[in-house]
Amino acid sequence: MKRTAFSLLPLAFSLFCLCAPAPAFAAQPATRDADKIIHVSMISCFAEGHPVSTRVWQPWIAELKARTNGRLVITLLPPDSIGPGRGYFEATQRGLAGIGHQAVSLTRWQLPATSVLDIPSSMANSLAASDAFWTLYETSPEMQAEFREIKLLALHSFAPSQFNMTRGNITMLDDFRDKRMLATSAEQARILRALGAKPRIMHYTGYKDLLDRGLANGCLLPLGALRDYGADKYVTNLTLANIYLGACWLGMNREVYESLPPDCRAAVDESSGRKLSMALGQALLEFNRQNLKALTANGVAINKITIAERVRWLNLIIPPTRDEWFKLAERRKLKNAEDLYRRSRAIFEEAANKYAHLN
Repeated sequence: MKRTAFSLLPLAFSLFCLCAPAPAFAAQPATRDADKIIHVSMISCFAEGHPVSTRVWQPWIAELKARTNGRLVITLLPPDSIGPGRGYFEATQRGLAGIGHQAVSLTRWQLPATSVLDIPSSMANSLAASDAFWTLYETSPEMQAEFREIKLLALHSFAPSQFNMTRGNITMLDDFRDKRMLATSAEQARILRALGAKPRIMHYTGYKDLLDRGLANGCLLPLGALRDYGADKYVTNLTLANIYLGACWLGMNREVYESLPPDCRAAVDESSGRKLSMALGQALLEFNRQNLKALTANGVAINKITIAERVRWLNLIIPPTRDEWFKLAERRKLKNAEDLYRRSRAIFEEAANKYAHLN
């Protein structure tokens, strides 16, 4: 029954797309007129005031406009303005949005190969993960095939989720036992359960109330999201483990991309890929540091675990998350899943070592 309900999500969103009016700047294909202004809409999971928008989206949009002499104009729409976030992938495929940006986990059924990016690894920061994610994409036909209808522009990770505690303290594995922890997804719940905690899945907009009322000991959440929704007011200490780095994609509708004049396509190509992925990783790395500094200034105690303890935790959480991914790969009839997983581990390990000084 659960699988049936999940499989109906793309159909439900398709019906929404057919019934809902397209935004004014949905995706205007290019014409042969070299002077024609081309309007392309963009939808992102980050709001306009988020550092990713101010430090990456806005400069990138300005760069594309400048490099095309004002002919390529990208308009950033508010989140959820074309429907729920889990529909952004299909919206971009269909051209309801010219450019889309969203978490891989929200459409993992459609992106089984790309979902390998969500399996925890030794990588501990968004710069390492963003570099590794793009490297894996460049060398993986399995992932490239999933973006047939989308010109992939970047892959990056979110800032790492941390163990933010209102009641109790976590510095060792045994500290997780029987802790009631809030999680935003099944993937996070699986991680918490493997560590011995008792997870409850819900959207983080509701964390503040549950933490305030003492109905949860803590939550697994990036520090930016913790502060954005006011849940940090109820956190007394947090443990920096950098265990979970969820993946995010950015892409342009393939038809819109191919309809662009050659110089506009060149501008998109030269400003995206690894370059844009790394800019996103860097912005989120700096944002994470700013949030940590602000929390410390507000009296939140910071716990750091040893490398050996982190390895111990990873050895517990990787097997169940890996096994769940292999089940997804089997259900979606993904070929070469074993090989893709092995390649990802080698690339992730190399990136973890390369960027370890930033942890």
